[in-house]
Formats: sequence, structure tokens, C-alpha cells
Amino acid sequence: MANDLTYAIVEVGGIQNYILSTGKLREMIGGSQLIEDLSKGILERECKALNLDLIEPQNATEPTGNKVLALQRNAGEIHLLFSSREIAKKFISHFIFKISSDYPGIPLFGALNDEEHNCTWTDKDSYRQCRASAQKGITKLRNNAPVNTGMSMLPLCQMAGLDGLPAVDRIGDDFISVCSKSRQSRDLLEAADERLRQRFETVLPSEVKVIWTDDIEELAGSGDKIAYIHIDGNDLGKLFRSFLESDDYKNLNVQDSIKAMADLSKLVESSTRKAMDEGLKAIMSYEYEVKVWQEKGRNKLVVPARPLVQGGDDVTIVMRADLALLFISRFVNTFEKEAVCKLSNKEIQLSVGAGMVICQKGYPFIRAFNLSEELLKNAKELTKDEAVRPSSLDYLVITNEVENDLELIRHHIAKTADKKTMLTAKPLILSHNNLHDFVDKGLMVLNKLPRSTVRPALNQCRKGKDESKSAFETLERNIRRELGGRKDSNLMSPDEFKSVFPDNSFFTTVHKEIAGKSVEATYVGDWLELAHLLPNYHDERSYSVRVERYLALLKDGEEK
Repeated sequence: MANDLTYAIVEVGGIQNYILSTGKLREMIGGSQLIEDLSKGILERECKALNLDLIEPQNATEPTGNKVLALQRNAGEIHLLFSSREIAKKFISHFIFKISSDYPGIPLFGALNDEEHNCTWTDKDSYRQCRASAQKGITKLRNNAPVNTGMSMLPLCQMAGLDGLPAVDRIGDDFISVCSKSRQSRDLLEAADERLRQRFETVLPSEVKVIWTDDIEELAGSGDKIAYIHIDGNDLGKLFRSFLESDDYKNLNVQDSIKAMADLSKLVESSTRKAMDEGLKAIMSYEYEVKVWQEKGRNKLVVPARPLVQGGDDVTIVMRADLALLFISRFVNTFEKEAVCKLSNKEIQLSVGAGMVICQKGYPFIRAFNLSEELLKNAKELTKDEAVRPSSLDYLVITNEVENDLELIRHHIAKTADKKTMLTAKPLILSHNNLHDFVDKGLMVLNKLPRSTVRPALNQCRKGKDESKSAFETLERNIRRELGGRKDSNLMSPDEFKSVFPDNSFFTTVHKEIAGKSVEATYVGDWLELAHLLPNYHDERSYSVRVERYLALLKDGEEK
């Protein structure tokens, strides 16, 4: 029917895959900015081009004539309600053609509710049915989308190395395709830098020039490793379903229910944004302090991080490896403080899961992304049965070429020879000060235990708990006798040794369970691995001061 309200969805299929399908940070930044603009400036521009008036959900009214109600405007996902099917079709056709022409290669899908479902402003059930119908259309389009297999090259055609498509330009030593070129658009890169400048211009003293780089080498600085971090909220879908089934929602009319859903979405989005901002501020401030210690009067700071995806509760960011735990700590603590909502007079605190890959600067980003997704699933799996889910983290440090399959990596590397115990206590729970305590003990192991005994102890742990007992007793005896220390270093005291190994063993019972049985694991390998994740400074005079500052920032995400 010509006057039926029509529900429309426009969605980018696979945001992370689209952004990270290249090994060039510059293209990732451009792709990220495009996704950010899609539901904001670009949507508003194209509505204006078609003489459509966009209504925000907080001002929800029934769309009539040329008005269109924006129900959801997340990064990469747009939900709109039109006054008629004819206008909705015209918009979808125009929008997808325009974006695909300006930015070739973006996997953009658009669908409307089918004609069997009539969306009526006063009927909430029809509204929900139309949403489900449009979402089903998107799913069908995504499932039937052709797989990119590259293109057969003619003898006179140069192939672009990044994606296998015909090259249309050359930047430096790289031949690039039209898809790559569109993501390296100067407008996108300048908009991305300007957006970050506006958000963080007051973090450091005004005389300091803050540089957001699009070069991975410059971002990593003197470090040889970077951290690829993927964070996602726990139970967000469950929260929205609970709201839709609650009396709070059932007692609302359509107009107020749209506003309430928008407020819930806004809470999640604003909490994620605040968490991202506070995480970046923490590492920027800490990095500036470090640079000041090293070089007086320094007036320039290259930010050692770059956000790539931020939509709803979904975050992807790349940064220098030695600042990753500081960022995660501040992000998690900020998100948990901000993301508290009320449902049926009950407060619900949201939490997140995080997956992180620590790798060399040249490691393929798309491979790191796939591993980080598996790590994120592991982190979430750890807390899935908790009544109040804490935030959690799983990560992998890649020191050389390993299998791509995380399960195989963990099976071969993380289990003892007898298969009864684990050589890692990951995933880690991030509640309270768990991350701070984990790092604090790790620093004691790295700085106070004799190097000549720690790695051999880990080798004994690989054989099993019983086999490691003798090595543990020898180490404990040497600590009591103050033997085995390094020159000019503090040997771990017996009390500190007891706090690090409270169960009189390298192994301890950790929080996770398998088949209803408690799991025993050793933190020794995890603590040694921290050498790749913590600041490493050659100036011993200020090392202790910097470590103390780092630990203070880890404690509840803020200095105490």
C-alpha cells in the first residue's frame, strides 16, 4: 500500500573485515572514518539531497510526507522508518548507488520489510515484525553475496598487491586498486585526524603538538611489537530482549518505546565512547610523562595508538604493545562505571570481553583480527554462566610464526604433558584490581626471581604439577637462604614469594571450570610473557618511578 510505513535497514557487511582487509594502516583509518561518517554526515547529506527531513529518535513522531525517522544510527548500521514504500525504495537505491560509486568495494546492503507486513504507528507488534522482516532481507542478501576471488589479469594489467584487483595508481612502492584508493582519500584521512584532535586536544598541555599517525612504524616508535585489541559488550542483545519483554516496555506507546530504546542504545554508545576516550587519555598522558623524563622540553607527541572501529559496544584499536594493558584497564573500569541501566526497578551493570593479539609490526592485520575474535570468544565463554558477568580478557603473544588456529595453539602450548593442568591461567577476570595484582606479581617475578631458575622452572611445569614440585622446593629454599640473586638487584623476600605462590606450588586453582571440575594452572609462563607487554626502559634511575606510576594507573583504572 502506498501510504504504509516502511522499515528500512542499510548495513555494512563485516565492518572489521572491510576495514582490516589490507595491511596498510592508512587504508584502515580511511575505511574506519567512512564507517563513522556513514550513519552521520553522509546519511544527513544524502537525505538532504532527496529533500528528506531526518527525525532523531529522541523526537520520535510518526513520519509523514518527506519525513524519515532515524531509529538507529550505529557505525555501519542504519535503521530508518519512511512514510511510504515508494520513498523508502528511492532512498535505498540512491544511497547504496552513491556510496558504492564514491567508495568502491564497501560491502553495503539495504532491505525493506516485505509487503506482507504492514507497519502501523500505533501497533508495536507490527513495528517489531517489520524490523524482523527487514533484518531477514539483509541476512539473505549477505548470505548470497558473491565471494571476491580477485580478477584474472590481462598481460597489460598490473595487479594491486593488497587485494589482487587491477591497479589504478601507485603510492610509494605499492600499486593500489580503485578500492584501496578510495579508502586513502585525503578527505577521509583529514576528517579522521580532525575527529581525534577535537576529542583529545585538551589531554596534554596546549604547547604540545599531538600527532595522530597513519604509519605503523611511527606508531610503534622504538618498540618492535604492537597490540591488536578487540572489545565487545557482554549480553547486549539479551539486555534489549529483556527490555522488550519487560513491563517497562509493554506499558509504553510506540512513540515512547522508540525513545526508550534510543536512550538504551545511547547509554551503551556513550559508555563505549567515554571508555575509549579515557583509555586513550591514560596512555597519552603516561606516554607524555615518559617522554618528558627522557627529554626535557619536548613539545611533540606521536600518539602510540589508533582507533579503527567504534560502534555501539564494539571496539577495535591498534597500539604499541607496552601500553595495551593500561588502555584495557582504564577502558574496562570506565565502561563498567558508565554502563549502568535500570530495568524493572533493578540496576544492571554491563561488562565487556576483550581479545588481544601481541605481534610484530609486520604481522598481517586480518590474521590478527581472526585470532582476536577467537580470543574474545574465549574471554566471554569464561563468564557466560555468571549471574553478574565480570569483564574478562584473553590474549596471545606471537613471538614467531605459529598456527592460525587458536585451539591448536593452546592445545600444543598451554597444556602440561600429563594433560591434567594448564600452563596459562588465561583468560583473566578484570574485576576489582585483578589486572593490577596480576601485573604486580609478574613484575616481582621478572625483576626479583633469579633468571637462571625461572625459565627452567617453567620447563618443569610443562611436565606436570607433580614433576615441578622439586623445582619449586629448590627455588623456595634458595629464596629463604637469599641465594641466586642477580648483581645490583633485589632478591624476592620469603613473604613476597609466598604472596606470589600461595599454594606452595607453581600451580594454583583458577576461576574457570571444565566438565564441572576445577582447573589448575600456573601463572609462571603468563608472568614471563609480560616482558612483551610492559614498559621496558634502559634508564635504571627512573625505571622504578615509571613502574610505580604504571601500577597506580592500573589500580581501578585510575591513580590512587
